[in-house]
Amino acid sequence: MQDQNHSLNVIAKGSIVIFMGIMLSKVFSYVYRIIVSRLGPSDYGIFSLAIAIFGIIGGITMLGTETGLVKFISGYGQKKESIKGVIHDAIRFVIPLSIILAVLLFLFSDYIAIKLFRKEELSIFLKVLAIFVPVNALRKIFLNSLIGFKSVQYETLAKAITENVSKVAITFILMLFGYGLFGAVIGYAISILASLVLSFYLLRYKVFNFMDKGIKEVYSTKEFYKYSLPLLFSIIVFIFMLWTDTLLLGYFKTPVEVGIYSAAMPTAQLLFIFPNALMVIFLPVISGMQDFKSPEFATVFRIVTKWIFLVNIIPLALFIIYPRQILSIVFGNAYSSGDASLVILSMGFFISHLALSSNNVLLALGKTKLVFMNNFIGSIANLVLNILLIPKYGIIGASVATSFSFVLMSLLMFAESWHFTKIMPFNLNILKSVFSIIISLLLVNYLVGRYSISNISSIILASVLLLLLYAIFLFVTKALEKEDYYILNNIYKKMGIKIGIIDDFFSRME
Repeated sequence: MQDQNHSLNVIAKGSIVIFMGIMLSKVFSYVYRIIVSRLGPSDYGIFSLAIAIFGIIGGITMLGTETGLVKFISGYGQKKESIKGVIHDAIRFVIPLSIILAVLLFLFSDYIAIKLFRKEELSIFLKVLAIFVPVNALRKIFLNSLIGFKSVQYETLAKAITENVSKVAITFILMLFGYGLFGAVIGYAISILASLVLSFYLLRYKVFNFMDKGIKEVYSTKEFYKYSLPLLFSIIVFIFMLWTDTLLLGYFKTPVEVGIYSAAMPTAQLLFIFPNALMVIFLPVISGMQDFKSPEFATVFRIVTKWIFLVNIIPLALFIIYPRQILSIVFGNAYSSGDASLVILSMGFFISHLALSSNNVLLALGKTKLVFMNNFIGSIANLVLNILLIPKYGIIGASVATSFSFVLMSLLMFAESWHFTKIMPFNLNILKSVFSIIISLLLVNYLVGRYSISNISSIILASVLLLLLYAIFLFVTKALEKEDYYILNNIYKKMGIKIGIIDDFFSRME
């Protein structure tokens, strides 16, 4: 029980820091997209295509080392020589590849822009982003090294906060001076450089000096890449899966439809905030466990999955009830036709994010080839369905294809993690949570639905009311277990607030 509580304590405290960082990150990233979207669906669509291509190149350059760095650094503990060797391994293989891919992207940018997407102006943006491919690769190495050391506060500062704040600020200033879409791309690129500089400083001077000549590096190249390379193919197919819909919309349809879809997609991806916060610290914690069939492992696995469900069902409910209003208020009326896409995508992402803990269990068990097969199957399904559905159904077809593919992958992850651990991450108690959100939704819809949801304040009011009612019903139905209150108590203590009635409440729960 003590080990179990310690693991939950590490996850709870670490996730608070990460959650706050990711929340700020998503807010600024969302604001950034809102700013760019004001240029109109067509320009926003071109921008989304450029970012999609850059994202795919960025995934390929890493050779699967992102997860490998986290697992090996956390697994080596105090073995400084081995840790230095792993970081140097990643740098000496990833950087040359990133330079080669950057040159290829620069040289073929005209062909990609004109021949594939019939948008000549896309070429200049690809050329700018190509220059920053090696910068992005080195940044990812440093950021994932920080996660491996469990220095999530530094990773959050460098990536979630610095990168996104600088991106919004620079883009806003450049667009204010009339640089338009070019200013947005420059803002995006410079923010990556800012994140690189800070992550390098934090890793070397605050966490671990990987350039210290007094530490003789011990290389585990074979083991490191035996683990990482299967993830390379897994990450490549996953990234293609993530961007297939956007790219095929650009190929079959117009930038306007890409722009509208690119308003619904990042909105639905807000569901990733909380699960991502948990997963960043979840993998290092379970990777350090010796017995994957122990009660401690089972409890941590189940509680983490349950909390993803408990939290994510709140934004899911809002996206289902007010999709058109949210898109119109946030992005403008030109994007309101993406409401059906928002509903479909948010439902698919909700289910897929529940499987993230199962996927991390497979990674902790070293089943990287299996993770690759899951992503491969999902990407093939996504590609085929997008090709079949987009020409006829446009953004609705893209939404259905993407959601179905993610759900398919989730079912595979659930089945495989259960096969290896015999642990079911859900129990019947979850039905109480479903009942709580349904009743809360009905009440909110009755109380708020009679008024017009036409501005951001009305959306916030509906959100706060839903959250309060949901929390009350969770307590009344006894949907929360002892471990849940333990996590809530840790969150409460971490916030540094002292309220007598709440202190007494948690004391009775212990």
